[in-house]
Amino acid sequence: MSSPRPTRWRVPGALDLRTSSADRDVVISLLNEAYAAGRLDAEEHDALTDRAMRVGTYRELHVLLDGLPIDRRRVPQPPAGAPSRVSVAAGALVLAAVIGGGWWLAMSGSPEPRTGTAAPTATVRATPATGPTPTPEPTPTTPEPTATRQPTPEPTQEPVPAAAPTADQASDATVTPVTRSGTGTTIVTVPWTSGVTPMIEFEVDRPDYDLFTLADADGNPFFTYFDADGRGGRVTGATVVPSYEVPTEDQLRLKVETAGSWTVTLRDVDDAPTLGTSGSGTGYQVGWYDGPEAVFSMSADDANFAVWDDGNLIVNGIGPERDEGVVEAGRRLLQIEADAPWRYVIR
Repeated sequence: MSSPRPTRWRVPGALDLRTSSADRDVVISLLNEAYAAGRLDAEEHDALTDRAMRVGTYRELHVLLDGLPIDRRRVPQPPAGAPSRVSVAAGALVLAAVIGGGWWLAMSGSPEPRTGTAAPTATVRATPATGPTPTPEPTPTTPEPTATRQPTPEPTQEPVPAAAPTADQASDATVTPVTRSGTGTTIVTVPWTSGVTPMIEFEVDRPDYDLFTLADADGNPFFTYFDADGRGGRVTGATVVPSYEVPTEDQLRLKVETAGSWTVTLRDVDDAPTLGTSGSGTGYQVGWYDGPEAVFSMSADDANFAVWDDGNLIVNGIGPERDEGVVEAGRRLLQIEADAPWRYVIR
């Protein structure tokens, strides 16, 4: 039995809010410190600094610091009080209630205004009868005539079949996975279903010090992979297109930025695997958790790692030392990111 389809991501989370110039300046300062400490070479530093000046959201800004041992308290965060999916949904319910109440009043009419003080209403008390209650005269009834049942005529034509369900009545359409391959930076246009969140599985063979970036057709990045040691080589994994990039038309335009060869496969995020109570893997992976509120505990082989719960960072650590976070109850989409093999336990 398949799991119910999740609600589509249409309301951005706090990390999808736009950054300020001051936020970008802080990240550039952190990159300068990493370069001065020898954690980045000149080419890496220039590339990341250039991207830091062009990113649009806090999520993109955080990606630029992946792999650097930086105190997370110094990393710019969305402003306090940023609207969440819950608060936006609650506001929608209140708005619907106000609109619904106004419609009811308009349909039922307003009461006439009172121009004076209402007179008190007299209380009427029933007086019990002192004599016998007279028996009412029976009302004569005339028997109804018995109708003669007529035979039902045979139909003279075939019954008309029920109308086929409309597009609005039909269930969600199945999205066919799409695979594209190439070399070097390319803008890819693929057929897609409006409103469906794409998951992107990628396989890239990178030269030394090459960044692998996924962006929209205008060049705004939402995913960047780089390794601090600059070895390059083959990289595989999966990520999810953020809510603000979910296509509203029947096609998706994606920019792949790398100097090497690449293959990307786009599929409905509903097709992501279901995570068990424990597991292991490497690199970047996407999976569904469906259960009660639980603790997600993770470690990696001397590398940076992080876990996102529907866009909220719940785990962020370095190396074999474990880090833990809380997964909310229900059907949740988790994104696991690490620079080395990792292990997790959900309890």
